[in-house]
Amino acid sequence: MSFKFYSGCFKSIFFKKAVQVFVIVTPLILYIATLSKTIYGGDAGDFASAVLTKSFAHPPGYPFYTMLGLIFDKLPFYSFIEKIALISALATTVSAYLLFKIILILSEDFKFLSEAKKRLFAYFAILFFVFNYIVWLYSVTIEVFALNTTIVLALFYFTLLYIKLRQSKYLYIIYFLIGLGFAHHHTFILVLPSIIILLAYELRIHFSLSWRFLLLSFFCFLLGLSPYLYVVWASFNNSVFNWGKVTNLSSFLELFFRKAYGTFLAGPFILNILDHRLLQLKNLIIYMISDFTYVGFVLIIIGFIFAFSLKSRYFYALILAFILTGPFFVFYANFPLLDVFMFAVSERFLFLFYAISTIFLYLGIVLVYKFISKIRFSSNFSKIFIVFFYNLILIVLALFLLFRNYSTLKYLRIELMPEKMIADVLDYIDNNSIVLLNNDTLSFSGSYYFFANEEKYFNQENKIVLSSFRLPFRYYLDNIKSRYKKIVLPEDIDLTKFLLENKKNFNIYSNSRYTLNSDDYDWVNIGLLYKLVKKDEKLDQVRLTKRFWNNSYVNEILRLINSDERIFKNLYLYDIRRIYAVGLQNSSYTMMLAKDYKTAEEYLNKAEILYPFDADIYYLYAELFYQKNNCEGSYKKIKLALDKKPNDETYLNFLLKLSDNCFPKGSGKYNEIKDYLDNALKTPL
Repeated sequence: MSFKFYSGCFKSIFFKKAVQVFVIVTPLILYIATLSKTIYGGDAGDFASAVLTKSFAHPPGYPFYTMLGLIFDKLPFYSFIEKIALISALATTVSAYLLFKIILILSEDFKFLSEAKKRLFAYFAILFFVFNYIVWLYSVTIEVFALNTTIVLALFYFTLLYIKLRQSKYLYIIYFLIGLGFAHHHTFILVLPSIIILLAYELRIHFSLSWRFLLLSFFCFLLGLSPYLYVVWASFNNSVFNWGKVTNLSSFLELFFRKAYGTFLAGPFILNILDHRLLQLKNLIIYMISDFTYVGFVLIIIGFIFAFSLKSRYFYALILAFILTGPFFVFYANFPLLDVFMFAVSERFLFLFYAISTIFLYLGIVLVYKFISKIRFSSNFSKIFIVFFYNLILIVLALFLLFRNYSTLKYLRIELMPEKMIADVLDYIDNNSIVLLNNDTLSFSGSYYFFANEEKYFNQENKIVLSSFRLPFRYYLDNIKSRYKKIVLPEDIDLTKFLLENKKNFNIYSNSRYTLNSDDYDWVNIGLLYKLVKKDEKLDQVRLTKRFWNNSYVNEILRLINSDERIFKNLYLYDIRRIYAVGLQNSSYTMMLAKDYKTAEEYLNKAEILYPFDADIYYLYAELFYQKNNCEGSYKKIKLALDKKPNDETYLNFLLKLSDNCFPKGSGKYNEIKDYLDNALKTPL
């Protein structure tokens, strides 16, 4: 067969339509086939709990997502988690199609490309997007970022359609999408300057003002914003999981502007340090190289430069969106990247940025092709071969992302790690108990798992899960009181009073040791939790702790680490390792107090395998060896702790104790420690 035959097939209408079908079918099949069965982590449990209890999630409430969740929950197939995760899968499928349509509109003037090649290169770029780890992960799990990206891309698409066709109906759709964007996710505002750039010229030249147009536009905006009516409905119905009592304008604005987290801030944990902000930009580049490959990253940079050279307001608008959703956002948000949990928190926000980056990836692909096509080859065969080889490289890289990321993400359909962690907690505590859970991984996952199994844990065993960080809020106390009648609420919001009043009717557990204004009670560690007990209460802490760890899920996690650690590339699952490691440290200290040094060391060995980054593990090793009169071993371990946290006061005091009690004055080790301490005192904290 001749090359003309292949060329004819390439240019055929069938080929063009087939590419468009594949743009939709590829992500749809891939994401449905890998749809997560686990709650995963982060905010997933919060969103799932909101749907399950007909409540609303943390600020700004995410009412549109919750309403979609309530609709998808009616599907006659899939588990509850899969039904809600399906929102993300379908959203990204739509996003892939919108990206395809946007790319075709933007490249209409690329005369050096045939229509078929435009479609083919657009498909290649979209494969990099669809197979991208972060995009794939948050397209098969419960999260709001996939839907946020769909809204933004729809806004770009209909803006381009309005500019192209100048039909008022597209303006009404644009205003509706702006309202919907505000009803979903705050990062949506980062693209509004680009939309203004695109529309400003057109509206100035072709727009005629009328009362009818203004009223219809305002109505469409309010229609997009209308999901917030659900928040008001949920508040008046005292839904148990509400994050507020939205019954007036003031409370609505508090929710909408995320007052509890800090308005226009990612959270109260933000570090206002310039060096740390600059480090975020370096981290962004590392993420992009990892998620797009080196070749993909280079193509994005080439496409970015190409976009500048085109001198078009379309591409200036996209460049601005690229900068605001990527470099500007990470610089401004400045997440404290101190542990895997915060890396997991920050990576989700790259979803929208990666969608916009895909357009620049396409531009890079076509510019390289343009360069190749201008090279004078000795024969037509040579040119066809080089072009074929270029296409092959793009396909191979996309397939590399597919297989690499599948090997990690497939576990989300196999291993229900968050659910098993919470089962460890709830199945082990006594009947007739309240358990306070703090931090997102435990609290959000715990809330979902409890509500999903409320028949067992509350109705049968009288166990209640509470989010401890929401106890200071009266609306939350009122909601749980309306649902759990036996709970006692003090007149004023006071944690000690709440705990001690309810201690009369319940056993009290928590994953944090809260300071109590009482000398009669104390927290006692048992496994992952602490139990509130009277100081004169007899409790076989050693036996209970050993029983917990002998039967806990941690042993299965250790087996997974040994057999295939790829599951823990999913960072929220890695945070579960951290939670178990902290529990093992606490239990190791319990064993030290009981002088059961063998078990104490066993627990520390497991904690080190689970989370070797934690300096406290090595401090506890040092304490253990010190108690066993192993001064050399203790010194080595405290040095490992200080390597990770050089200025930690507790570690330095322990080192001083070691020098005074373990090594003779004037000995080499004694002098070495003294020199280290002297240098540490000179080093600024």
